[in-house]
Order: sequence, then structure tokens, then C-alpha cells
Amino acid sequence: MLIHSDMLQNLVDKIISDISYNVNIIDTNGIIIASGEKNRIGNFHKAGLQAATNKCRIDINNADETSYISVKSGINLPFYYNKSLIGVIGITGDPSQISELINIVKSMIELMYEQEMLKQKMYYRQSSKVFFINELLNITNREALASIMNWGSKLGYDMNIRRNVIIVQFISNANHTTFFTTEDMTQDFILNLKKVHLHHKNDISTFLSSSRIIILKSSYEENTTKEKEHLQEYITEISKFISDEYQIEFSIGVGSFYDDLYYLKQSFFEAEYIINRFLHVSTTSIGYIHDYLIGYLSSRIPEDILTHFFEENYEKLKSMPELLETVVVLSKNNLHLSHCANDLFIHRNTVLFRLNKIKRILQLDPMNNQSDRAYWMLFSEFLSTKNI
Repeated sequence: MLIHSDMLQNLVDKIISDISYNVNIIDTNGIIIASGEKNRIGNFHKAGLQAATNKCRIDINNADETSYISVKSGINLPFYYNKSLIGVIGITGDPSQISELINIVKSMIELMYEQEMLKQKMYYRQSSKVFFINELLNITNREALASIMNWGSKLGYDMNIRRNVIIVQFISNANHTTFFTTEDMTQDFILNLKKVHLHHKNDISTFLSSSRIIILKSSYEENTTKEKEHLQEYITEISKFISDEYQIEFSIGVGSFYDDLYYLKQSFFEAEYIINRFLHVSTTSIGYIHDYLIGYLSSRIPEDILTHFFEENYEKLKSMPELLETVVVLSKNNLHLSHCANDLFIHRNTVLFRLNKIKRILQLDPMNNQSDRAYWMLFSEFLSTKNI
């Protein structure tokens, strides 16, 4: 038995409600494992064993019942998967009245069995990929790399390809009506990702959680400019696919490419950093690590060092939250006053007034001094750790 009897019992109950005849599923040893008559489950079924042994249909008429123990009139018909005998289907009733019905039920059972086997194979493969990726992302020494690469090769992937990490996060929204849960979408997306035109057979994808997916994207471009263009086209295709199929908000974090598989976990940290920046955002967001380098690199600096350089200035502005917010928004807009004003919904002159006030308090001139500008950008990232 390759599928659970509980599953067969659920199917039997459904079929019985449709056809109004009792149905039994009998294994190849002649034991009833599912039935509309629950008291018969576990009983030996002689006619079922004969049908399985001889691989042929066995009809039991009313007159034949005395020749069998605990067997009723009906038809017992073997069913198969990939030409291999799985078990026997029995329908209780007059064989002359249920002869066509037994073939319909057999087709239903075989179709269900095939779907279940496919599901189990896919589940096994996904579980294997989850194990492989977890090992890869948690690697601590090069000695372990050989076995990890061997595992990936067994899954059918070329382990010598340059790759980066992409993380896709579905955003659950109680106010948005959808027929899918985020878990449904995660599973369905994994199954259908191959439909995305630029998804390559060497791209490795699986789920990190019920709402988060990881893709190890392979690159075959020798030119980094072409590689970047190809990656952006792929992300655009993924975005369109999600929007068209699921109509849900999502975030995508894109890490950088690495030639050495040992360092691919760094690309994961990069993509995860971007996703975590978007966690408080309820709209679709896409980020590439090269657009967030200052923030990412500052996130790798030990906390005590950041505190040493930025805490004092934070304390100076702490009582003026509008100035702290202006530091952050100006930084996000590359110190462009008008864009900052639009984001803050205030007049440009108000932004200029705040900027001049900050410059006086902190003794910084980010507009005209390169080192002050770098400090300003890092200070902004420090403020983001304060949830500003």
C-alpha cells in the first residue's frame, strides 16, 4: 500500500454518496481496507483475493454467496497504477446492474491514485530541496561543501553555475478578498514557477515558510551588464505571474551573484535584508541589493560600533521626531529636497528649514561635504534600527 487507507476511505465515502451502492477497497492480500460498511474494514474478502491473484474481474451472484464467508453479491475488479496491481475495488449489488458502474469507479480510483502518487513525489522532491538549501545556507566549512554539491547533483542540478538568491514574500491582507491562502499560493507558485519563461532548469526553488519562497537563480551570462538585464527581466516576469495568478501583494528581495557556492549564503543574507526592510510595507515592493548597499553594509557593522558613532547625534534630535524623519526621508531621496517634500507631504521650504536646523545641531553639511554626506546616509540607516 503506497497511499493511506484514510484517504481511500474518504474517496469511498464520496463515491457512495454519488452512486448509492456500497464500495469496498481490498488490498492484494484480500483484506478490506476501506468500505461504506465500516464494520467490514479489516475483514478477509475471499473474492477480492481471487481477483487480485488472478488479476481478473470476479462476479458474485446471490447464488454464490453461500460459497464465500463474509462476501456479498457484487463485482470485484482489480485496479492499477503504471501497470502494477494496487488492489481490488468491490461494489455490492446485482452484477447485471452495476457492470458499467464498476468501470467508472475503477477509473475514478486509478485517477485519484495517480494524482496522489504525483503529489507524494513532488512532496519528496520539495523536502529534498528544502534539506539541500538548508544545508547550503548553514554551511560553516568547506569540508561540508562536497557532500552538499553531491546532494544537489543528485537532485539534477549543475552545481558549478554562478547563482544568486531571490526571496519572494507573499503579504497576507485581511482586507483583500482572495480564493487562496498564502500557504496555497506558496505551494501553487512553486509548482507553476517553471511556466515563467526565463526560469531555467538549473534554477532551484522551494519554500522557506508558508508565505516565503527562495529561488537560487542560475546565470549563464559572461557579461555582467547582460546578467543584470536578464535578472531584471526574470523578476519582471515573476512579478507579472504573481499579479495575474494570485492578485496579492508581495515583496521580492534580490541578492547578488556569487561564483563560489560556498559564499552563496551571503546572497541569501542580502535578499533577506531587503525582505525584512519591506515587512512593514503592505504594498508590492521589489528591491535589489545594489540599491541598498549602504543599509546592508551598515547592518553588518557591530552594534557597539554604530552606537559609538551615531548614538550621541540621535540623542540630540530625539526630542524632535520631525527632524529624525527628515534625515531618513532625505536620505531615501538622495538629498533631493522636492522629492523629500512630496514624500512628507510638506512644502519644499519646510524641508529646507529642517535641513538647515539639522546642519546647525549636528554640524554637518551633506550637500557640500562628501564625508558629511556619507555620515548622513549611515546615520539614516542607524535611525532605521530605531524604527524611525
